[in-house]
Amino acid sequence: VEALRRPTVRYFTQGPIRDTASRIPYILVGDILKGFGQSRLWGSGNVTIDRDSVHGTGDSLAFERGKRSITQLIGVPATLRRHGVDSFSVFGKEIQLRFENDTLRDLYAYRTARVTHGMTDIVGDTIHLAFASEKLALTLAWNHKDGATLHSGGFDVLGDSLAVESPGEQLREIRVFRRGVIQNPRDTMAPPAPRVAGDTVPPDSTRNTMWGDRIVARFDQVDSAGTPTTRLRGLQAFGKQAIQARSLFARAEVGKDGKRSPSINYTFADTIFVQMKGGDSSGVSAVQAYGHVTGLELETASVAKPKADSGKAAPPKG
Repeated sequence: VEALRRPTVRYFTQGPIRDTASRIPYILVGDILKGFGQSRLWGSGNVTIDRDSVHGTGDSLAFERGKRSITQLIGVPATLRRHGVDSFSVFGKEIQLRFENDTLRDLYAYRTARVTHGMTDIVGDTIHLAFASEKLALTLAWNHKDGATLHSGGFDVLGDSLAVESPGEQLREIRVFRRGVIQNPRDTMAPPAPRVAGDTVPPDSTRNTMWGDRIVARFDQVDSAGTPTTRLRGLQAFGKQAIQARSLFARAEVGKDGKRSPSINYTFADTIFVQMKGGDSSGVSAVQAYGHVTGLELETASVAKPKADSGKAAPPKG
């Protein structure tokens, strides 16, 4: 069957007629729609697909219905949005949805793909979203040329490939592979270092950063003033062969006479473990490094400067 001039097709999910929840139809619209039996449909020209809270658009569409249904949207770019408390948006030159028994299981976005979900923004050449009980459980992103990126809650992540585990849509772990970089948010709970009157040097804005061939970040769900909040628990960075893991962390500890003592720790090692502070702070508690360790730590007020001794002769120059 071929239909022209913006036809509409409604595909009803399979199931008992009395089961009204499973009878919500897929609504497909396009300039041209071609149907093949009851299971396949192709559309072109400003196509749209809607079902419940999901809305997709593209230049063309392919729909194959069965126990494992597949919907494919192609455009520059194609878009897919889900509205509601668990909303997300997907962009790409090609978007593919895979259903099992009319339940969304997997979503793929190809070529200049982008996914936004709450405070999370992921960009890559290919992005794969896996769902469990219609909730986002796993996100994978690749881009071996320019690197896949993730921005979420102040965290910035870059790597050839990324994996984000979020069972029940609760962030648990981020894994980064090859040329990995992860920067955590600035510690908003830590007061800034005191400023001297007339100081024109801008305050230090160094962000805590880790580099590695492989990086793992683990998160916990904590109660902050009666509100569930995601907190970074720890970081691990692993080097590979001649390329070591690196870490750069700035802290403001209490130094001499109770004064704030800003410090910067920069470390090279085969393996680096970072433990974060608990509670509402996002600061660093401890850094451990293993294997071919080198680095330095710069401090200010916590190390007293040596006093000049006028009674001694000046040392020879050079």
